[in-house]
Amino acid sequence: MKNHFTVFTYGTLMKNFEGYDKFMRHCRFIGKGYINGFLYHTFSGYPAVIPDEENGEKVFGELYEVDTDTMKEIRRYEGVNSFLTCYEERTVNVTFDGKKAGARAFTVTASREFLVKLTSRLVKYGDWRHFLNNSGRRRSIVT
Repeated sequence: MKNHFTVFTYGTLMKNFEGYDKFMRHCRFIGKGYINGFLYHTFSGYPAVIPDEENGEKVFGELYEVDTDTMKEIRRYEGVNSFLTCYEERTVNVTFDGKKAGARAFTVTASREFLVKLTSRLVKYGDWRHFLNNSGRRRSIVT
């Protein structure tokens, strides 16, 4: 029997983006939700979130149930444990359907937070899809 993980996605792993098509399409969609933090659009064109439970804004995304094999693929896609990425896997508190639950998310590593803040654009309203649709920065959104 395979383990399952609850994963919070806020960028390219959401429905209608390229990461969703590669990895999430077969996963069980749990629902939409949000975490508290700050969402950035990086110089490389990807989103990055810095969680902040106390002072953060709502960062919107989607929750999925993911099996062990898919989780391994997502970790590789996100570059976990690679010097070339700013992401790490972390447990975050997600609010959805009026309740809170823990989920895995790929967030900015503490050592890269300053660099992301310095070189990236803060995404107002914490919604990367909305940001792309309203900034002329369309990125492989399937409609």
